[in-house]
Amino acid sequence: MVFLTEYAGPLFVYFLFYFRMPFFYGLAKAFTSSPHSVVHLACCCHSFHYIKRLIETIFVHRFSHGTMPLKSIVKNCFYYWGFAAWLAYYINHPLYTPPCKSENEVSSIKLFQCICETGNFSIHVALSSLRIEGSRSRRYPFPTRNPFTWLFFFVSCPNYTYEVGQY
Repeated sequence: MVFLTEYAGPLFVYFLFYFRMPFFYGLAKAFTSSPHSVVHLACCCHSFHYIKRLIETIFVHRFSHGTMPLKSIVKNCFYYWGFAAWLAYYINHPLYTPPCKSENEVSSIKLFQCICETGNFSIHVALSSLRIEGSRSRRYPFPTRNPFTWLFFFVSCPNYTYEVGQY
């Protein structure tokens, strides 16, 4: 439940800014859409990322402890929700000017985003298979035939490498 709350919050928060609720940008710009396609792409990428995280939380990850201190839950939610609000405020601002002008730049960003999301998912699946359900034994992660897991040759937590690439 903790992780579902942490990851559902950024979706909700981002949409508040994306749909330009009046209390963020004023009544004159309320409920207007951005003229820039990059803003819509950013919303799609952000939404896809957190929907993927929700799906992974439900179907992929295995959790060893059933509880988390309330202080940690509040801290984690503040981080995820606050970071989403910070990103969304500037990306969806009525005066936003996108850094990408050409269609080639936008296409390369889309491709890189898809590669990083797929890599992140592949690593999470690989990590979840390391612990046998009901066992306390742990195994070391290793690269498989999946090329996205080959980052294990270079770093111990490639899921974070892919996560940095997504942003």
